[in-house]
Amino acid sequence: MDRLIAMCEPPTSRGRSAKLAKCQGKRPRRGFPRSRRASINSRRQWAHVAGPLPLDRKWREIQVEVTLKMDLTTFAIEAVSDFRTVGAVVPSSRYLSQAMLGPLSLERARVVVEVGPGTGAMTQRLLNLIPFDATLLAFEINSRFSRYLESNISDPRLVVINASADTLEEELHRRGYESVDAVVSSLALGLMPDRKRRTFLGELASLLGEAGVFTQYQYFHRLQMKNGRIRKFHLAHLLQVYFSSVQQRIIWRNLPPAFVFVCRGPLSSGGKLERSHYHALLKD
Repeated sequence: MDRLIAMCEPPTSRGRSAKLAKCQGKRPRRGFPRSRRASINSRRQWAHVAGPLPLDRKWREIQVEVTLKMDLTTFAIEAVSDFRTVGAVVPSSRYLSQAMLGPLSLERARVVVEVGPGTGAMTQRLLNLIPFDATLLAFEINSRFSRYLESNISDPRLVVINASADTLEEELHRRGYESVDAVVSSLALGLMPDRKRRTFLGELASLLGEAGVFTQYQYFHRLQMKNGRIRKFHLAHLLQVYFSSVQQRIIWRNLPPAFVFVCRGPLSSGGKLERSHYHALLKD
């Protein structure tokens, strides 16, 4: 009887631990290796102490699964109804998110901007990385996505702005911000009109601090819509007009694969290339 009680109790002292080890070392039943039998005994004994999986943990797992399905459903609906604005068919993968957020220095950031957050594939990761007293300004032109972010991410640091990217400077100044520390963009720049595209990048370069970093991705096909026709769009050439350093890498583990551009050294003068040279590069 004492041996049975010792097997059911947790090993809270050295004496009990030795006694429990001795019990586990007895000859196992046929068909079970000694190590396997000991593992089974150990799990049975500790099941009495630990009990079943907590309900709150099970509930969190269910919530994550439901949220993921809602993200995909909401994103798919908007991608079909307004592809020119959404510019994608599925949310960004975690590999693309890591490549976009990894180069940013967020430990001491105070103001961070995310442009085109969609259903928040990168938004929650950004909130996990920025300080508790920082602010994340999320520009989302799609009204349904904006409402979705506000209802599904309850964080006082997140400010959802239902506005176009080319109003970046106006919206920031209206809220009292003169500069930003980092910018993450998921915009489909190839589908934007050239005027809005240049306005956005020009305002971004003037707002980003000298130590700030801007990240942008472009799908592998590198296409743009221009005058009703589909053409190749070399985003690196455009970014070099506004930043002194532009690095790129390709992320294969995304649907579809994408190039990630990391831009540093904003050129406040509006670009180091002449306008004619810039247009010549885009024609190549």
